Amino acid sequence: MDREYSEGRMRRRPFSITGKRTSFPLAFTPMAETTAPSAWMTGLAERKEGFGLRHMTTKTLQKSDVDDQLNRLLIRSLDVVSNFLPALDDGELEQASLHGLCQSKKRKRGAGETSAAGRKTAGRSHGGLEVPVFTQAGWRFVLRLTRWDGSCATVFKGPEWRLLRVFGELRAGDVVELWMFRCPGEQKPCFLLSKIQ
Repeated sequence: MDREYSEGRMRRRPFSITGKRTSFPLAFTPMAETTAPSAWMTGLAERKEGFGLRHMTTKTLQKSDVDDQLNRLLIRSLDVVSNFLPALDDGELEQASLHGLCQSKKRKRGAGETSAAGRKTAGRSHGGLEVPVFTQAGWRFVLRLTRWDGSCATVFKGPEWRLLRVFGELRAGDVVELWMFRCPGEQKPCFLLSKIQ
């Protein structure tokens, strides 16, 4: 592994378009900071009688993650495959639409499932796995973990994501960690979101 990456520093890589040499910073989140959960995370998991605390992802928030119109937190595909799929049971994977392979497909105009009332359903109505997300300040938000059919993107979505961003003072460029534990009282996976930079 490149030493600059292992130490968690940003590096510039040469990039060429039509013969011009430019460079751009690689978005890289160091994994060294995620070796152990912080004290508030272990404390909250213990108070909830939780077990199986595990790291799910570390992410630098992009502009799209904090956009009011999109209202969702995008999870990297690599993290979904390596962390989310092994951590969730079959029923949870099915609810979150993470069961099986996803092939990105373009939506055709007028295509889509129809509801009992005969109206087309798309986008917002495909549900997801409802999960509690806790913050360091002690707030509990309910979000939906789901994979979108059109782009195969895995996201946390819901109206409470906007509230979480406001109360957590999250902005583009902030680095956040997402941890998961099992809580007998919730009967579903619980997530912990922490701003680390």
